[in-house]
Amino acid sequence: MRPDIATVIALSALSTNFPALSAPQHHSSYGCQQHRIIKSLSRNDVEELRRGGGWGLAKAAELNGMPGPVHLLNLKNKIALTPDQSAAIKAIFSDMRRQAIAKGEQLISLDKQLDTESKRVTLLTNGYVPSSRKSHKRGKSCTTSTYRRT
Repeated sequence: MRPDIATVIALSALSTNFPALSAPQHHSSYGCQQHRIIKSLSRNDVEELRRGGGWGLAKAAELNGMPGPVHLLNLKNKIALTPDQSAAIKAIFSDMRRQAIAKGEQLISLDKQLDTESKRVTLLTNGYVPSSRKSHKRGKSCTTSTYRRT
């Protein structure tokens, strides 16, 4: 059964007047996070990473009876650590924090790069043409291959 011409015209007019009917809309569950400088990291996340904080990553170990060095030092009087044990745990903690700060800075840098690339890809897919044709061609092929994989 073929629809009559009036129905086709009416549906066509509706879809152009109401974009929600003509194209799928994406609603993110990450409300307001798109306005962050680094989209995937809050200001508190960045501060915690830069100070080498735990960021909650030791939770599984602690819940399974393996406290980290900070927790051991906080409990040193209850668990009767010797001065040598305290010194050894402090050294472990110092080394762990130094490594955590370096890894945190790496993560921040990589997330900044990811944001920059995501913005670039969005601009290219929305029709923005960079001033350099060479960079446009390189970006377009990258964009095309990325979207083919998704």
